[in-house]
Amino acid sequence: MPMLSLATIAAAGTASALWLRQRATRRPSVQPYVLPPKEEVVEARLPMAAREWQHAWARLDDRYHRFIHRYINTRLNAGRQAQWQSLVEEEIEVVISPEAKVENWRLARNSGIALTAALAYLAPVWMTITIPLAIYEVYSNILFARDRFRLARRIEMEQLFPLVVGGLWLTGYFITGAVSMLIYDMAMKMAYLAQDRTRARLINVLGTQPRHVWVLVDGAEIEIPLEQLAPNATLVVQAGQTVPVDGTILAGHATLDQQRLTGEEQPIEKGPGDAALAGTLVLSGHLHIQVEKTGNETLAAQIGHILEQTLSHHLVVEQRARRMANAWVTPSLLTSSATLVTLGLKRAVAVIINMPAVDMAIIGPLTLMNYLNLASRSHILIKDGRALELLHTVDTVIFDKTGTLTFGSLNVCAIYCEDTTAEDLILTYAAAAEQRQSHPLAQAIVDAAVARCLSIPAIANTQVELGYGLRVWLKEGATDDPAATQQEHEAHARLIRVGSERFMAMEALPIPETLQTIHATCQAQGHSLVFVARDTQIIGAIELQPTVRPEAAAVIAALKERKITTMIISGDQEAPTRKLAAELQVDRYYANVLPTAKGTIVAELQAAGRTVCFVGDGINDALALKQAHISISLRGATSVATDTAAIVMMDQSLQNLPALIDLSHELNRNITTNLALTTIPAIGVVGGVLFFNFGIPISLGAFTVTFALSIANAMAPTRREQITDM
Repeated sequence: MPMLSLATIAAAGTASALWLRQRATRRPSVQPYVLPPKEEVVEARLPMAAREWQHAWARLDDRYHRFIHRYINTRLNAGRQAQWQSLVEEEIEVVISPEAKVENWRLARNSGIALTAALAYLAPVWMTITIPLAIYEVYSNILFARDRFRLARRIEMEQLFPLVVGGLWLTGYFITGAVSMLIYDMAMKMAYLAQDRTRARLINVLGTQPRHVWVLVDGAEIEIPLEQLAPNATLVVQAGQTVPVDGTILAGHATLDQQRLTGEEQPIEKGPGDAALAGTLVLSGHLHIQVEKTGNETLAAQIGHILEQTLSHHLVVEQRARRMANAWVTPSLLTSSATLVTLGLKRAVAVIINMPAVDMAIIGPLTLMNYLNLASRSHILIKDGRALELLHTVDTVIFDKTGTLTFGSLNVCAIYCEDTTAEDLILTYAAAAEQRQSHPLAQAIVDAAVARCLSIPAIANTQVELGYGLRVWLKEGATDDPAATQQEHEAHARLIRVGSERFMAMEALPIPETLQTIHATCQAQGHSLVFVARDTQIIGAIELQPTVRPEAAAVIAALKERKITTMIISGDQEAPTRKLAAELQVDRYYANVLPTAKGTIVAELQAAGRTVCFVGDGINDALALKQAHISISLRGATSVATDTAAIVMMDQSLQNLPALIDLSHELNRNITTNLALTTIPAIGVVGGVLFFNFGIPISLGAFTVTFALSIANAMAPTRREQITDM
């Protein structure tokens, strides 16, 4: 290529240096594309032309970043992006961080350097553009390296790789250096995309709160704004409402669903003297609650506060490739410096080009992104790539019980009959009574009747004894006279009572001894027993239990085959937790654990040297999910759980968990292989530069070959997957 005159190069360099100095004093080096503080004041002092130019630049800047996001980021991350979209079930707002903007403009500058350097072969005048761009890029990299060193207090790969490119440019290899930098920029972009970009919904653990509540004042119910609710006030809560405070029940009885907060699977019957927690749902009943804690003082809000303080608590684990590459930075820099002094610039650049593991700065993010996309094809969304990198080290997997190992729904597991009453008749009566109710017990009974193809009779009238049970009058034998009164309808109809032991006692109906024994057994196992009475006699009972996930036993067994310890942590009672642990052959279990204590248990295991993976689905699991080294949730869980977890099973199943762990082991093996491919030849080439007069061309050739082999190895899993799909 024809060379430019020294005067032209000197003039271009001087002009570039002056322009850079002016730009550096005008804008902060760490955020070169962000307006300085108090931009409104600064803008007001600018001339009209300058303000118009500034607005035009801002529009161009925004369009460019959105173009990069649409045509590069999204394509690199297509599978995971679609899963993100599906998970949040709404349009994801595109937020481009200052760091991403800097990477985007580096991509543009290095593209310009490569293009203009190539054009300079045809017309040397293009070098007047290439040289200033290269100088500015080197200058920006120096500032970046300085800021990074101040932050990390060490020299890392991100600081050294631009130095390699700068050496290539100084020795005249503009196209090679620019293309290398482009590849590096794309690798950094993939590393950025591999990290968790979850939305900040963690603090809203209470869900939607009512704007107004009803309080009891001098015997009258008065509506007031929620923010005016004070401690010791008497709050009135009806069926279907969520309790917005922590307090003590003064009057009334109700069935409460506390699963979202405590993890208890069965609805709980509560009355005077019992505690009521914010975030629990009143399924049926009517309560007067003495307010004790409101707003940020409630248990649910405390969970949110702890989460807010631990948003970055996850163990910061560098990707193995990056960690290995960083280990070679200082030795390589010292070797290159010594070569510069003794053998000259070109031999020093030849040494640093083949720095051992330098390829891994590029191959590492590519390999990781490849495996993240493989996981997405198995319906696994890995929000933070570091989780997959670390998963192969896990030796303990802890499962939440409710909603994770079991479904949130119940199922009818047994029907007990007195005398000669048929099971189907008892189930028919119960389904008739519960058909208009919405709580889990009612839905399970009705579903069981439908599964047996039973004909559910219509009811003439229903009375609900809040928090206890139901009285219904079936239309069997009821009068068809439209002029008949309600009492006449009830007189000709059959009375059916369905409810708890307490309800039957209130109705003065004695429970047979056999059913009393069964009731005690059900309580010990954590099951629910619903009694059914016809007219004045209890004729049977229906037992309901949680539905264990069909894949749970196989998943536990597969983890044990991989020498992984399994545990259960549950807010549920001792008996049902113990029974499930025995049924699934789990190594250890914890029962009656409060939400705040789950994270403490995980921390204790970590302090004992265990690498912990926690699998959960509710608000009550959020602290444990945040504390664990690896956190997994299921799609369909609470938004707090899916936001906190690093991995989400998009198919709402645990069956792919063992395969996910195997994928992490495969990623580890792939990185180890690539490390050997890049390190061993590099050491040989460096020896050749030092002792056999190898120059930049040979060094670049060796780098290209090892780089190609590493790319092929990184892409091998994807090729195997494509062959399997054919």
